[in-house]
Amino acid sequence: MSTIRLPRWPCFTFMDARRHVAVLVQREWPGSFGSVIKVVCDAPEGTVASTWHAPTVAEKMDTTVEELRAALETAPGLFM
Repeated sequence: MSTIRLPRWPCFTFMDARRHVAVLVQREWPGSFGSVIKVVCDAPEGTVASTWHAPTVAEKMDTTVEELRAALETAPGLFM
């Protein structure tokens, strides 16, 4: 990961979500974004990062980009 350049907002990347699963699944997420959290935290062994595009996710998860960003800003293990 140290050699990969991750995209910035409006993309966001969960870094090692398995390590943060306990906190991520307990949080309140806007719309149906909680289903994305389940996918991210259930990634195959060895997955170190998962990158998403906020406008696309917001549209599909019945929320807004602004609500999504507000929720993500305080979540652990995120790069934005």
